[in-house]
Amino acid sequence: MWRDTVAEILLCAAVAVIALTGIEPFVLRLTGWLASVIPAYDPVVTMLALVIVVIGALTLGGISLKVSVRRATAGMGADG
Repeated sequence: MWRDTVAEILLCAAVAVIALTGIEPFVLRLTGWLASVIPAYDPVVTMLALVIVVIGALTLGGISLKVSVRRATAGMGADG
């Protein structure tokens, strides 16, 4: 089903976002951009908040799609 594939893509994207936070040049560029866009807040704190929100949204989206696929396949029975 397409929903299962999209769920896997969302979960992989969440892992990719986590991995990007370990790449120093990317973090420096992102915090520099955040400092110019939102100068009133600390860019590192803003980045951490954005990372948490993005990872949460991707994970919850992936899980909800997985649950809907599981419910749909359970409703079909063993014959599929």
